[in-house]
Amino acid sequence: MVVGGFTVYGLVSLYFQTSNQNLNHFVDGFDVYSSLTRNEDINFDFMRRRVEDSEEIIGLYHIPRNLTGNNWPLVPLRVNFDYTKIDKSLPFFNKSFFNNTQLLSAFDPTDVNSPYNNLSIMTYGGDTAHVALYTGVYVAGEAFRYAVAKRESNKVEIEASLKRLRDLVDAYEILSEVAGNHTWPRYAVPITDTAKALFPGYGFEATPDRDIVEYRGYNWSLINHKSRDVTCGQLFAMSMIHNLVDDPDLKRRTGRIIDRTVHYFYESNWRIFDVDGTQHTTASELMNARPSPSSLFPLSFLKMAAIVNPVRWQSIYLHYAYDRGFAKALGKSDRAGVGFPASNVFGAYYSMNFIYNDVLTLIWLEEDPVLKQIYLNNLLDEAQNFCKFHRNAMFDITYLLCHSTPDFDDLTNIPTLDKNDINNDDQVWSRVRDKIDDPYEFVVADIKDCIWRSINRKYPYRNYYVDVLNFGDEDANPHQTPIPNVPYPNIGYWGGEEGTDWLDALEDIIEGKSPTEKPRNLLNNSMPVDLRKSEDMMWQRKSYGIENVNYISTRHVGWSQIVPDILYVYWVGRYLDIIPKY
Repeated sequence: MVVGGFTVYGLVSLYFQTSNQNLNHFVDGFDVYSSLTRNEDINFDFMRRRVEDSEEIIGLYHIPRNLTGNNWPLVPLRVNFDYTKIDKSLPFFNKSFFNNTQLLSAFDPTDVNSPYNNLSIMTYGGDTAHVALYTGVYVAGEAFRYAVAKRESNKVEIEASLKRLRDLVDAYEILSEVAGNHTWPRYAVPITDTAKALFPGYGFEATPDRDIVEYRGYNWSLINHKSRDVTCGQLFAMSMIHNLVDDPDLKRRTGRIIDRTVHYFYESNWRIFDVDGTQHTTASELMNARPSPSSLFPLSFLKMAAIVNPVRWQSIYLHYAYDRGFAKALGKSDRAGVGFPASNVFGAYYSMNFIYNDVLTLIWLEEDPVLKQIYLNNLLDEAQNFCKFHRNAMFDITYLLCHSTPDFDDLTNIPTLDKNDINNDDQVWSRVRDKIDDPYEFVVADIKDCIWRSINRKYPYRNYYVDVLNFGDEDANPHQTPIPNVPYPNIGYWGGEEGTDWLDALEDIIEGKSPTEKPRNLLNNSMPVDLRKSEDMMWQRKSYGIENVNYISTRHVGWSQIVPDILYVYWVGRYLDIIPKY
């Protein structure tokens, strides 16, 4: 449609691009370089040991078994604690901060003789509606862990990785089958007395949000409202295992999961049907100019399928990419200013999550150089330009990996990572040359800084207020104070000060929330991971957004540990050979 010489697309694009000029601070305004931890101040041996400890904890606590008596594992789930009920005599309780491994060491649910095994203190729970999406990142990290072990010919580590991966694939295979049509419910639990004890409040009755289905001789309670969003995390995990792990059984099983899931989407025209028949139409990509699903999801899913079953899917993938124009349309709404960052300044990195999950298969494993460059230009570089100073190692490590070239004959080998390619990526770095002399070194330093802060972070959750953020309150709760000897940026609040009038223009594009009202929710700098509120710190909360600023953490009665996506960041860093072992 043409209006006065302009297409409607052009007018809408011009409007949002003009609005996005107010967002430039979130793109290139942060100064985080000076507060990065120096390489010589990081103990990489301690980092490695903390990561290995965390993996053991995940294997013990996060993959519940024996809920049916058949030793079937479930997808890793969050572990919840009640802070008020913990035995104060425990040796770690009076420390000024806790690490996950310190905390969980006293609560082994499989040890019936342990005096600390108290389900009123520790239970499985948390966000079961999204846990399979979140844990897909961790599961992908285990695949990179295996690749590193295989490269180093570390037989002990290879076997440990394979054992963990088999448990994970067992669990994901159940989740992919239990609904009966090879689509994925958000979570599923067998209805047994043991499950009811371990999952209090989960819900074992049929409701509008839950279905009860029979599977392997048991009734299972499924969280309904299946979604493409959750599926992308699960397929991402299966894709990384299939490509990086050379175990024939795991490769066959993950390939089968991918093939049949993509077949379902393809046959249903990229729609999802719940067990009760409810239909979910995948969201159209705004500005795509035709009613079709977001081109990111069909392309990434078809690329996965083309890798595991090229005879069946390769020609279909190329047809979508080239003939149907999905490659060219990729990220069109975002480039127009309708997607990120316009609609995602405040709150969680919702739209970014899917980009950084899906692009790894789509870009890193793309052997067609033309398609790979289109995907980089149209999607990943656009996203990274917005996130480059957000202290988000999940995004940073994916950016580096997608700008590398793998050895397609042996993916366990170190990929070719061209530093000049990163440094000359003008789509990301052109406006900040005065700040960043060497973008590649900056990204690597930011990744190391995020991991180091993460393994030293304090517990339980911390909610912040102005004095603590400015480090001026001597009476602050010890869980809220900064980690000693670690540099921090100068963090304060925006709102109402001279020179910040542009904030008023954001009001219409940040979900109706005004950043100039109290409590002010936007920071003037990017917040380090150890100060963020959410446990899945690498990708769930904006690094410049803050919540409940007057809520003191001593009133918070519980905290939880989720499968940490920091392990994915660490093992991809080891895989790229930018994180040393010692």
